[in-house]
Formats: sequence, structure tokens, C-alpha cells
Amino acid sequence: MFRCFMVLVTLLAVGLTLPRRAEACTAALLEGPAQRLVIKSYDWHDGSGWLVLNPAGQAKKALRLRTGAASLRWTSRHASITFNQYGLHLPNSGMNQAGLVVETLWLKDSRYPKADQRPALNELQLVQWLLDRFDSVSEAVTALPTVRVAPVHGRVHWMVCDKSGACASIEYLKGRLTVHHGASLPHRALANHTYAQSQRSYQSRGDRGTRGSLDRFARATKGHALPKGRQAGLHHAQRLLERVQAGSYTKWQLIWQPAKGRVTFRTRSKGRAWPMGWRNFSFTDTKATCATGSVAMTLGDASKSPIAALLRPLSQAKLRASVRRRLRRLGMPRAGAVATRIAGYAASIGCARAATTQ
Repeated sequence: MFRCFMVLVTLLAVGLTLPRRAEACTAALLEGPAQRLVIKSYDWHDGSGWLVLNPAGQAKKALRLRTGAASLRWTSRHASITFNQYGLHLPNSGMNQAGLVVETLWLKDSRYPKADQRPALNELQLVQWLLDRFDSVSEAVTALPTVRVAPVHGRVHWMVCDKSGACASIEYLKGRLTVHHGASLPHRALANHTYAQSQRSYQSRGDRGTRGSLDRFARATKGHALPKGRQAGLHHAQRLLERVQAGSYTKWQLIWQPAKGRVTFRTRSKGRAWPMGWRNFSFTDTKATCATGSVAMTLGDASKSPIAALLRPLSQAKLRASVRRRLRRLGMPRAGAVATRIAGYAASIGCARAATTQ
């Protein structure tokens, strides 16, 4: 089986490797007469993390990973809601206020470009950069050739969708950027094969004789049509997520509603139950300000309070301790040093004094 990407954003930067497990993730855009939804099923052995609300107006510099790589700099134009596991500004999934959604999935065939003169950022900071800077898939695709992805750990690809229903798959194959969108993306879904492989399989066999990633791609594609009515569409998305989940290994299930700026989600840290059921959060529930910085809610928080009331700034000490615990669960050496680096990076993000062009 193929693995869903799990970010351990600085581990390889200090020469570490991780135990590997079989994973499976799926993302898709669903469309009907009343709405468009982007779904994601995220599978991994650890379900801990945060829901994060990131403000606009933050000045950012990509985490420097290797000597000689010029780090990308930018200012966030949009606020974003993200799901993070190993630090702030390093999301697995997210949506911005313009309705752009970015999802990360594992792809074993990924091969990133060699170092060149372009500014670099890692595979998860690409997610935050796209959310921070762009309104639409068209804008994001146009900007991608100006930057270079310098990988830390994950061989991944990405699915990007906007509120108009436009989507793109973004892949690095044999060191080259490969983007499918518009007419070259007839099926708006992604799993853990390349988009081209998934498309060919679905066109020739549908879900007959397929398994694993190709089966999940086929199921998501066949289930893309939403019924009439917003609530009926939401229930359809929830049922489809159940069909592509990987048992208790599925830790997050997300339903993004780009036109409404809302996410419906459920999470679990262990076991087969979804302890809090489906929850909702939207940009209108509270306001993120650059002065406050990014605020977060711990996933799995059992409080029945509204999510907006649970969002808090993460102190450097708390962030470091949380990340250290998660790394130690993996049996990682030097977990404290890695967590310190992650927390220090988050603390370096502040308000921009002037807008940047990148």
C-alpha cells in the first residue's frame, strides 16, 4: 500500500529517518447544484495536531534546510484555516479566505528538482505559501515555476481547488514540475498514484480489478456528484469519506466548503471511535489579527465550547513541548533539539512592515 504524507518537517534536516507504515489518503472535489465541497481523508498512526487560524499580514521566510538554498520570502495576503501536526506555518491541509484549498498526499514516485537559483521552500511550506498568496488555481499554477521545492522528508503531491470548481494536481516527476488542470484534469480527485496513472486506470477499468490507491481514486471520482440541498450534500460527503477511509488509521476527515469559508471535520487520536463527532469552523466565527498571530486549538479537545473560544496563541514553550512529545512517540532521537527548532521558527514569524512582491 502507499502512504499518506505525514510531515516531520525538520527531521531530515538533522539527518533523521522515520519508521514507515502503510498509509492511504484521498482528496476530491464534489460538486452539485447547491455547492462545491473538497474532501480529504488523512491516515496515519498519530492523530494529534492543531486546527490553526493564520492571519493575513504576516512576514514569512521559508525554513532554511540546506546551506546554499535561498529561502523564499513572502507576506500573507489571506487568512487561512489549516490542520497542522508538527508546528505552525507547516500545514498538511488548509483553505484561505479566497476559497483556495490545498491538500498534501503521499506519492512515492515524486522526484524533486535539483538546486538552482530559484528561492526554495519545503514541501509543507508550499501549502502555506499557496494559501497565503493566491486567490485561485490559475494564479497558483502560474506562480509555481518561480519557486523550487527543497524536500525535507515527504515524497508527496498536492491537490489544489478553488471555489469556482477549478482544480489542479501538482507533482514533481523526474525532477520536473508536472501540473494537470483544466482539460488535462477530467477527474478532480487524487490519491497515491500519479494523476496520469490514476486517470488511465479509471478510464480503462473504473473500480473493477483495482485496489488500494486506484480504488480510492475511483470511488472518489464516482462519488463526485452531490445531491440537491446543502445538508444532503454534506451527508453525501461524509458517507463518501467513510468509503475511502483506512479503518482506525484514518485520523482526520475534512470537508472544506470554499464558498462559505467553512470546514466540517472530525478527528481522533486513537481507537475506532470519533469522540467529538463532526464539528464546524468558519472564518466568520472569529477574526485573526496579525498582532495576535496564529492561534490554535488542539485536535481532540473534548470541550463542548465553540471552536472560536478554544483558539489560543501557542507559546514557544508549549509548542516545543507538544512537538517533542509527538516525536518521542515515534521513538525519535534528538526530539528535543528538533522541537526547539520548530518552535523557534514559529516564533520568528511577525507582522510585515511592508508588502513583498513574492
